[in-house]
Amino acid sequence: MLFYDNSDEKGDRAERKVSKVLEKLEREGVIESFGWTTPFSGDDLFGIDFLIYPIKGKEIPLQVKSSYRKELEEKYTQKGIFCIIVKPYQRLEEIRENILEILEKAEKRRKR
Repeated sequence: MLFYDNSDEKGDRAERKVSKVLEKLEREGVIESFGWTTPFSGDDLFGIDFLIYPIKGKEIPLQVKSSYRKELEEKYTQKGIFCIIVKPYQRLEEIRENILEILEKAEKRRKR
């Protein structure tokens, strides 16, 4: 009997949604730019899916998850990586709000 694991598919969809939101934020001038890490690159293996380049300050590492697991979120936080949970039913507007919150947190962290 074969079991189908759709976790990679869910993760890919979540990352595509985040990419769409980041593209829009870039067009609007909210962020300078962003980069999607290459699969199996050093950044990817460290847990970074995207690097967001804000208008001011240092790049912001971002991990995208399609489901919530507290221990994983804590692991990324300890590494200095922001984590966003993107559910399959989540609208782009909600994801945008979550990313804007991350940008605010990163700005506050930078000013410390």
